[in-house]
Amino acid sequence: MVKQALAGMLKQALAGMLKQALAAAGGTAVAQAVGTDVGTGPRNAVARWFGRGGARREQA
Repeated sequence: MVKQALAGMLKQALAGMLKQALAAAGGTAVAQAVGTDVGTGPRNAVARWFGRGGARREQA
């Protein structure tokens, strides 16, 4: 019973850590792409996504 509970807790902790690592890696990839000429397409896409349709917010 205790082993099952610990295994479940460990599984949840590892899943959370994996999600955080994937999010960090994705953020790093976006940041690197934005800093290059190749990143103009992704940079504009990210600006549109965060701007949510507001042209003024996309320019900020």
